[in-house]
Amino acid sequence: MEIKPDRTVFNVEGTINSTGSDALSLLRKAPAVTVDNNDNINVLGRSGVLIYIDGKRLPSAGRS
Repeated sequence: MEIKPDRTVFNVEGTINSTGSDALSLLRKAPAVTVDNNDNINVLGRSGVLIYIDGKRLPSAGRS
């Protein structure tokens, strides 16, 4: 995990957590990330975060 001034980066490439998981499952395992039963994502206690995977924005419909 890298915390930068404008973003937090979780790099799971090559880790045991990345095998057979989808993005939401990986986020549930990430430190400082919470995902509730409605798939609302909070990072470091903040809601309304934008999620990017390999530089592409993850659609946030139905997520806060």
